[in-house]
Amino acid sequence: MDVAGRVALRFTGDVVRGGSHDNLTAARADGEHLWVAGDEVAAIDRLVLDSATAPLRAGRQRSFRLADLVQLPGPPGGGQGVCNICGESTHFSCEDPALARESLICAHCLATSRYRSIARGLLEAFRRLAGVDARSLAGLSTDGAGARRRLSVYDTQTPFSTGASAYPIPDWLARCSWIDLHLSTLRPGLAAGQPLGERTTNQNLEHLTFPDSSFDVVVTSDVMEHVRLDDRAHREIRRVLRPGGVYLFTVPHFRNGQTMTRVEIVDPDDPSRDRHLMEPEYHGNANSVDGRSLAYRAYGIDLDERLRELGFSVEYTKQDFPENGIRNTELFFCRLRETEAGVRG
Repeated sequence: MDVAGRVALRFTGDVVRGGSHDNLTAARADGEHLWVAGDEVAAIDRLVLDSATAPLRAGRQRSFRLADLVQLPGPPGGGQGVCNICGESTHFSCEDPALARESLICAHCLATSRYRSIARGLLEAFRRLAGVDARSLAGLSTDGAGARRRLSVYDTQTPFSTGASAYPIPDWLARCSWIDLHLSTLRPGLAAGQPLGERTTNQNLEHLTFPDSSFDVVVTSDVMEHVRLDDRAHREIRRVLRPGGVYLFTVPHFRNGQTMTRVEIVDPDDPSRDRHLMEPEYHGNANSVDGRSLAYRAYGIDLDERLRELGFSVEYTKQDFPENGIRNTELFFCRLRETEAGVRG
């Protein structure tokens, strides 16, 4: 935590800045400690430590004398560790352990457990494909020292920051001269393949504009449940991967049943005939114009076999790595067989 960060204390419902409360003469944030000077005894209902990059929040604290040095317990489900994206020793904040997959926010880069799971897959792919061994994306060599070869990576998520969370992975990859990075988002009203910014084009996963065997790694993070024709999209991903290429992804799913279809596709060529089999469900989408995307399905264990039929080996893990702030988060690490690359389905 930046010791120059501001300190806000909530005393019985009123928020005040450090130094402005009666008898509070000084306050300083230093890591997980709050240093205060004064002679008041107070019960802190909420504590907020705001740094230039990220807030760290802790819940209700016990009463204490303000002249004390207070050790702040981490929020429930949070903890200390090293972020495998920014490489910083950090605090992972999580107010509800049940929501760890979408929280455990890194105090430095604001990445979530899900994004660090993707980073874990990228680091493993770089090790296998290029012989690069690093503990974090920030630790990757920028000039390619030690890399056996260049790699081409396609990430379907552009970087973003909401102020509460962020997806910084593309920014770290862009620093590496030995990685050719391609990003995309979907703007239905624009031409397929149209440039949208640096390294970014307009892409529909069902009809990618890239040539066959373009990439060594393809990444999707909680995307495929929102793709109307997901089988077609998976065939496209297979087509644009090079021999032995890696497809990394996370997706909401069940491991104890089959895929649950939420929207029936009556005619693949006519979305107007789609039938909702249950109440429509939308998920937040930072790249969408209206900030949300329809969920067409919730995947089941059959997803693994469907990928194998397309020529992928499937390594599925849902292992906790608390030292890296990864909990209750899956990773599909799929590698394309040498003979399957560039095949159109």
